[in-house]
Amino acid sequence: MKGQNKFLIAVTFSLLSFGVIAGESYTCELDAKKSRGWIPSKIAISFNGDKQITRLYAPDYVDYDLDKVKVLRYTKDFREVQYKEFLDNVDGAARTTLHTITILPKLNNKIVYVMKFINFSNHYNARGTCKKMT
Repeated sequence: MKGQNKFLIAVTFSLLSFGVIAGESYTCELDAKKSRGWIPSKIAISFNGDKQITRLYAPDYVDYDLDKVKVLRYTKDFREVQYKEFLDNVDGAARTTLHTITILPKLNNKIVYVMKFINFSNHYNARGTCKKMT
């Protein structure tokens, strides 16, 4: 009996550790035509088992600095991240943009991407769909 208990405990911990390692990834297509280049048309997002972002990539956009990405919500209904970007303008003034990306798993993995200029009223929105890769 002791051998069976050890085996069950080992299997349980193996499964738990596998769940921690496992994450999920999405590749998304956005209708970003009206965003004037401020929002990418394709994006890839990956989360680890601890619900932290491990990848945020867009082939037609500047590289995202993962240190500036914050996971706002990670529930069965929402995957929402926020990214703050600091830009230098041609006149030498610094501009800050706030990017909020929301994936809705219960609505066929729809995505909403909102980019706002902090201290200005300008903002751009794009919607699309994602494919879950894991």
